[in-house]
Amino acid sequence: MEERVTFALLMGGGGRRFGGKKQFAPFKGEPLYFHSLKAAIRWGKCASFLLVVPPEDKGRVKEETSSIPVPLAILDGGPVRAESAWRAVQEAYREDPDGMVLLHDAARPLEDLSVLDSLLEEARKEGGAVPVLPLEESALLIGEEGEDPIDYLDRGKVRLVQTPQCFRTHLLFEAEREAGQARCRFTDEGSLFLKSQGRLGICEGSPLHRKITRKEDIR
Repeated sequence: MEERVTFALLMGGGGRRFGGKKQFAPFKGEPLYFHSLKAAIRWGKCASFLLVVPPEDKGRVKEETSSIPVPLAILDGGPVRAESAWRAVQEAYREDPDGMVLLHDAARPLEDLSVLDSLLEEARKEGGAVPVLPLEESALLIGEEGEDPIDYLDRGKVRLVQTPQCFRTHLLFEAEREAGQARCRFTDEGSLFLKSQGRLGICEGSPLHRKITRKEDIR
């Protein structure tokens, strides 16, 4: 019997560099977050969907998603991304601690559904998995002040990490709970999971899953 899968779309944030809340920016004729939500629905393996949004936008999101015929829960986002993710993990754990949870940033349009299949397979084996891409340009390590060059990194040993990321719900819940407020020091759930569990699966990501940071990224 396959595990119950929950898809959590993290759509908080004020979009400082974008100049507004990019999760609501028009993208292919709809709000940006719709693109990933509808893609996950098309994938057909999720039992429930969690939308973690700024509290002031819950009414808007509820209205915009009212015609979507799948189970949706709209949660209050936290002041930072890590807290929003923690709230999603708690809800997924409440729904089914023995299931799987996928966490995805709404600012990264979900295009290649084959990545979800690979993630789910790797997460079943390792307890958690993230999609990665090779580094195609040279990378320079600099000092703490952001000025003095220290050394070039061996890009053959470096990977760029994307979302969505997939985990056994109870394992991520325990890792998040043990981390407490220190969870905010981690850049994503994969880094927290690796620190807690000492292991993390990886699969090939997709260059189509580019992160939208500035207005010119939407094209």
